[in-house]
Amino acid sequence: MELQDTKTTIWISQQVTSWLQDLKREKSKSTCENYLRGVTKFLTWIHANNSLRKLKTIKQRHIGEYINLRIKKGAKPATVGLLINSLRHFFKWHKKQGNIEHMPTDDVIGPKIAEHLPKVPTVAQMAKIVAQPDISTVEGLRDRAMLELMYSSGLRVSEVITLIYTDVGEKGLQVRAGKTSRCRTVPLTTEAHKWVKMYLEARGSMYTNKLFVTAAGRKFHRGTVWKIVKRHAHFAGVCNLSPHSFRHACATHLLEAGADISMVQAVLGHVCITSTQRYAHLSTRSIENLFGKFHPRNNLPDIDEEEIDDAETCHNDQSNATDDQGRTRESSPAYCEANS
Repeated sequence: MELQDTKTTIWISQQVTSWLQDLKREKSKSTCENYLRGVTKFLTWIHANNSLRKLKTIKQRHIGEYINLRIKKGAKPATVGLLINSLRHFFKWHKKQGNIEHMPTDDVIGPKIAEHLPKVPTVAQMAKIVAQPDISTVEGLRDRAMLELMYSSGLRVSEVITLIYTDVGEKGLQVRAGKTSRCRTVPLTTEAHKWVKMYLEARGSMYTNKLFVTAAGRKFHRGTVWKIVKRHAHFAGVCNLSPHSFRHACATHLLEAGADISMVQAVLGHVCITSTQRYAHLSTRSIENLFGKFHPRNNLPDIDEEEIDDAETCHNDQSNATDDQGRTRESSPAYCEANS
């Protein structure tokens, strides 16, 4: 059994090694990990259940069978969609290399994924969350600075943990990470800059240039950011909040305040504006609610039909009235002059 597992591992490694090297040049670290996980699980299954040792012998029915198996085991539509994308990329690369002649994923249709708009905390809720840390301690100042920075500039967790202290300017922030590892400069609020400055002064000199570190001076990991955000959101009474909610809040609140969508796109670092437009939908909801609440012609009280009839009767009586010379109101010189 161990020999069989070793053979499977070697075979899979032969199929994915070169593909993964090229994948890392165009995708983020997390995407590469997800793609590799999906492809590896599929190849392990295909090798164990179908005894296939060549990629060119894999057919559409094999992929369909595996996908149906995952769905039966409870895989969510988004998970299945990610799996299909990873297999498409994998086989497309091998076809380009001349290792296969046909794409076994060409006619594979993934499940329809419902678009779930993110839950965005309100401005008041965000103000309450960022005010939770105990600023009498260095760790509290660190948490306050991090929360302000995430809300100010819509940072991803991967961008937060890779920041170094020289990335922070008085009005701008140099972001060195992201989905495609591109560098970008984003604006910085005065509040965020103030709290970062206070934190660095309280922290003092350290042997690391990382902006956010633990009490022991170690660099932050993704899980560290999650725990800090969850803790302060809990004490603020805001449930179901993640670090990415700060990014959602930044984008949505900017749009609600009248910011141009292309400016928000630049702040978030989106390559395609369609990624930013999802926040425009959220902003539109808020605008519709405010419109309904404040427009003077909205939600007027219903007019009694009897009042309308009385008004019409009064108007007709005035229209048919004659002056002392027997002329109707419309034909009188005064009326003609006033309405000319």
